[in-house]
Amino acid sequence: MRALVGRLRLRLRPGTAGKAVLTGLLNGVAVLAVCAAALDHTVWAFVLGGVVLGATAVGLRHRPRSLRHLGSWGAARTLTAVAAVVLVARSDLPEWTVLIGATLAAIVATEPSGARLWRAAGRPVLNLPGFDLDRPYVRSGGLVVAASVALIALTAFGTLWTPVAAVAAVGTAVDTAVIAAWTLHAVRDRSRLGDAVATALEDYAPQVMLYLSGPAGTEYQLRTWLEHIDAVDRRHVVVVREAPLAQAVARLTDAPVVAAGTLQELDRVQVPSLRVALYVNNGAKNSHNVRYRDLVHVQLLHGDSDKPSSFNPVAAMFDAIFVAGQAGVDRYALHGIAIPASKFRIVGRPQVQDIARAAGDRREHVLYAPTWTGFHADNSFGSLAHGTLLVGELLAAGWTVTFRPHPYSIADAASRQHIADVHAMLDADTARTGRAHVYGEAASALDLVESFNASDALVADVSSVPADYLFSEKPFVLARMGTADDATFLAEFPLARAAYVAHADDRAEVAAAVARLKVDDMAGVRAELRRYYLGDFPVEGYGQVFVDAVRDLVDAPRDDGHEATDDDELEAHAFEAELADDEV
Repeated sequence: MRALVGRLRLRLRPGTAGKAVLTGLLNGVAVLAVCAAALDHTVWAFVLGGVVLGATAVGLRHRPRSLRHLGSWGAARTLTAVAAVVLVARSDLPEWTVLIGATLAAIVATEPSGARLWRAAGRPVLNLPGFDLDRPYVRSGGLVVAASVALIALTAFGTLWTPVAAVAAVGTAVDTAVIAAWTLHAVRDRSRLGDAVATALEDYAPQVMLYLSGPAGTEYQLRTWLEHIDAVDRRHVVVVREAPLAQAVARLTDAPVVAAGTLQELDRVQVPSLRVALYVNNGAKNSHNVRYRDLVHVQLLHGDSDKPSSFNPVAAMFDAIFVAGQAGVDRYALHGIAIPASKFRIVGRPQVQDIARAAGDRREHVLYAPTWTGFHADNSFGSLAHGTLLVGELLAAGWTVTFRPHPYSIADAASRQHIADVHAMLDADTARTGRAHVYGEAASALDLVESFNASDALVADVSSVPADYLFSEKPFVLARMGTADDATFLAEFPLARAAYVAHADDRAEVAAAVARLKVDDMAGVRAELRRYYLGDFPVEGYGQVFVDAVRDLVDAPRDDGHEATDDDELEAHAFEAELADDEV
């Protein structure tokens, strides 16, 4: 049952069910608006139609010009336009105004079909020198929707005042002409977009491809690597399989970002200069790019931990697997996954190079950084549901708390409530004691390394957070979930040997673990496991190990390899189906 729930969670992304319900409600309201207009209940027709148009306008408030809005709530807007046509037909306006209103309804009705064309021709190609294809519709999706809202409203209000009907008619004519012109533009651009991207990429001549696929919000996985890829000092391009994700990535980097949603589009970005492809997650679509054997494919992942995502069997398909330390190698064998040792390369974890080492015995500030619930039950290690218990014990022990939940947590309704409960607890403690806890926007303003450096200790879950924190050699509590016995837990998560471990829902265990933070007697174990998990490299120049490893691959003599074939494409489709439930 837990596995089934995990799979359902993967398929129903946060917000999907809510959007479906809202769409159904708006469609129902729009149908009622048509009925009200047909039955000559003019006031109700205006009220119900206004609800639909108002909801649509509110939906445009985030990135209002984006193509993602095009076609949104198209059925509800079409029905509302029909209601306006019925109002016009029942009024004393000239018959030609009915035709104008019907034209507007037809435009709105065909918007979803046009949206597919516009999005195909307008897929994100950002920061790429030499790419100068003028695509005016790319930043106009929201404007088209806003125009339809305004014109439907004007058409309806034209039944009350004739000059408004004239404005609506002129507006509809202009709207029709602009949309038709942009659509013809998109038809032309779609046929030449692939060539334009390929030509610009060939001229730019990137040697490294950063490859990313995933749901909304996945850009954080790439963000952890961007500055370190920049340090490699080789031209690179970011290839993203989902257009909205590509837009988000482009806000993080000045490097070229190209969306390649289809296999054909992916094929066109495989320019001769590319030498190495780097991957930051276990996305199912990784298999599409691994087909190109003239590249060296390297799995980096975006965090190094004892979670299942860090020993996924699909890693075997890559040419190389970069891991932070020997722990990253051993965890595959520990879980029965046979991968040749020659594929692994220990490169440290450059993200931790700026983490300050423990200095002195100060025990005042603690960071509580719980992970999220995960897509799957077997990857759900978050303690946030017990956050008030954990934070309550920290407050009772006199700690000043920085609370930093995983960014994905905000997308889950239950997690949002848990976060609010912790915030309320910290609010109350600040009012009572004056302690300057850090949470909410103040915590979000700090990056994770800044949060580490401001802390004297950590409370975290099974995730990459405590593994990174090892670099500081400061003490930490590992909040464990589940009912596994201690021996099994330690075998599954060897990092726990360096932690004060407590079941997150056991107040006595939590209190005991928190107390041990101040009398810390595990410094030696942490130092040993730091080398095991993060590599036995000097602190000075630690981040350069990864940079040199990537450079070595880029600059190595090139093998002939082979290009992807039709058989590879069939295999890619089959592999994607097999991996559809894999951890991102």
